Amino acid sequence: MGHGYGWDQQGLPLRLLQQLRISLNCAKIFLKKEKEIIMPFKKTDWKLFCERLLKARIAYDNLMKLEKKNRKGAELDDAINNCWMFGEFALNAALEMNKMTVPQDHTQHVGAKTLFQAGKLKRDYSKAFEELGLYRKKATYGSYVKQRSTHYSTAELLKCLEEMESLHGEVEALLEKEKKL
Repeated sequence: MGHGYGWDQQGLPLRLLQQLRISLNCAKIFLKKEKEIIMPFKKTDWKLFCERLLKARIAYDNLMKLEKKNRKGAELDDAINNCWMFGEFALNAALEMNKMTVPQDHTQHVGAKTLFQAGKLKRDYSKAFEELGLYRKKATYGSYVKQRSTHYSTAELLKCLEEMESLHGEVEALLEKEKKL
């Protein structure tokens, strides 16, 4: 990924344009009304997606026990996908609990930034969601992705896994506060 240096056709810096787009999307999510939430939280789903996070952790631990040459890409891909699926669900639950619209276009990085800026999350998970989004596309579609230079290893999995485990703690506390668990 580049560093965002460059200019658009009107001579505006690309990094600034990207940040303005994110800020605008954050404002749109924050201003949505409660009636627009269409995917209600279910405790049984929470348990299912928490199991996915646990599977990702177990897969990582198992991969680390193997010599590098014996690690299988499919296991790493499955762990990335499980990490992503948990994160997407957890963030959607946090958005719903805060009466914000749940995105249906995989823009969880925007929702994570919105919740952090609003003081609803202690940490900003937007970067982790951006990375996981790229990794999960590569894990799911292989070479049929737009950004073919996307690569990840157990090191990137661990970073994302730790972020999602932290998100788990924050969202679970929110759900308990709202008496949803």
